[in-house]
Amino acid sequence: MKKPADILLLAIVLVVSTGLVLGLTYLPCYSSLCSEEFLPYETRLHIATFYAILATTACALLLRASSAMARRLSQYLLVRREVPVLKKRISVGGVVLSIWLVGLILATTGFWLHPELEFWQSRVEVVGWAEAKVRLAVTAIIGHHADMLLGLVIIPVSRNSILGRVFELHQSTLLYAHKLMAYLLFVAAFAHGAAYYTFVGAFAHGTDAQKLQINIDNPTLTTKESQARGYYYYTNLASGMVSFIAMVIIGITAIPVLRRQSYQTFYYCHIILSILIFIILSIHASTDFYFLLPGLLLWVTDWAWRLVRGETGLKTKVTGSLENAGVGWYRIRLPLAVVKRGKLGRGQDPEKQTAAIDYPIQWYYLNIPSVSRLQGHAYTAAAVRSSSSGPVFLLQRCQGKKLSKLEKEWTHKLANTLPDPGTQTELTVRVEGPYMASDTGFATASQVVCVVGGTGVTGALGLAKWWLAHRAEQPGSSFALVWTVRHREMAEIGEWNELVEKAASLDNFAVHLHVSSENGRLDLKSALAVHLGIQASAGSLVDDDGRQDGLQGWVYMSGPDGLLSAAEDACLDLQEEIRRDRKSSTALMPLKQLDWYVARWEV
Repeated sequence: MKKPADILLLAIVLVVSTGLVLGLTYLPCYSSLCSEEFLPYETRLHIATFYAILATTACALLLRASSAMARRLSQYLLVRREVPVLKKRISVGGVVLSIWLVGLILATTGFWLHPELEFWQSRVEVVGWAEAKVRLAVTAIIGHHADMLLGLVIIPVSRNSILGRVFELHQSTLLYAHKLMAYLLFVAAFAHGAAYYTFVGAFAHGTDAQKLQINIDNPTLTTKESQARGYYYYTNLASGMVSFIAMVIIGITAIPVLRRQSYQTFYYCHIILSILIFIILSIHASTDFYFLLPGLLLWVTDWAWRLVRGETGLKTKVTGSLENAGVGWYRIRLPLAVVKRGKLGRGQDPEKQTAAIDYPIQWYYLNIPSVSRLQGHAYTAAAVRSSSSGPVFLLQRCQGKKLSKLEKEWTHKLANTLPDPGTQTELTVRVEGPYMASDTGFATASQVVCVVGGTGVTGALGLAKWWLAHRAEQPGSSFALVWTVRHREMAEIGEWNELVEKAASLDNFAVHLHVSSENGRLDLKSALAVHLGIQASAGSLVDDDGRQDGLQGWVYMSGPDGLLSAAEDACLDLQEEIRRDRKSSTALMPLKQLDWYVARWEV
């Protein structure tokens, strides 16, 4: 069983949340609308259904993480190229999970429909208002669907996600799931409000008796009941309206073009308004809080880790150094932290721990108070922390915006502190991390290839150093790094030059610089075929240099989104040709398996 402590923690969160919210339904309710007051059985069944969905989905994802066969099945692509609107390839796992979640949420209509119609019938029949019954019942049922989506939308968002660790899911996958559920939540919230306003239209033309029977601000109560309980119970309509407006603002700032232009606006609107929405919706309806609880527990746990764990935690400042490395590069060095994390293996002997070395692909969030007290930016380490030194990061100034906006960017403010190449200074840093992916294919694959573009080279530099230290002498093992840049000057940096020197003395270690301004766009499929030890010929791949049969390839990709999509397309094409070759009676390819890891953060 993988990561037993994390699995146990996840199970505890699920069990505690389920027991707590079911228990709360028997206690006095402090929301403006409490469905357990008038439909207690259906409300508890609704809660049980939601947590059963969480439990069964968790079991399915755990099976995927533990079983190679289940993982291959879930990753099987039904659509091999990115769907334009979704910007994702459609896999079996994605389709099954989507149908499972949406189908079960919609299926709750089955046990809500009749009780809701009966409840509203009892409310309106005394004043002869039949049309209100259906409109209010539809509003309520859509609201039940929306509160389940609200509970789901917050669960995947943690940076140090326990879901990512237990289920071996990349952060970009979790954020994409969050994005899709947020869209569904917005649609459900809009439909909920629209359905209610069909009743508001009827209310405007209702008789005085009908208006007294149904309080427009809280339709579950009469006007007299609302007055007896107090003004708090008039907030049901207002809380729904305010929360929807906040959702609209979040949705606008999350539009990709706007998010890229002003990420900090997007981020802080997301955080502040989301907290506001959670509070207001907990007032709006009790089930909103009941379904938010597990996600809130995970979110609070994540923030506790970010503040006090990792290398130092955000609560602690460390003194690092900033160096102008020339040709637009800036190098940040952090001190060796007391807390040691990120091992591929752990032993009692310190020498064995040093030999195990850190996981070579690590990223951190760095906050430099002298530049901005609030902003924290993610960087993949060009050199991870070792037994004698802290992590090292390489960065360049942000590009692609108007000059007036660029001067306000975090990277420009940081770079302006050291305008001259070769200079360096000390700086105070708050460090959050390290974060690590679950993919360790680089540790076992016979051929490791990195295809990176621009500043995406940083993770490949760390991986190359790890490979040289641990796998360079293994028979049949090879490593290749392909770096594509727009201008040759970008590669004039010490870390790259060191690898070039190493490549000159090793037969199984290669680095290649592709300059697009001189040579055009890189042919990714051909480059991968060559560096994986196979080459394209007459539409298929053949043995290139007589290496042993049964090799396994692993590709690391990082860089601009266009490069990542094209590189993944190339890997899919090669993988399909490898599969066809394996099934043929005259198999010629030495490579029998190809896997890859995409360092993608754009969602």
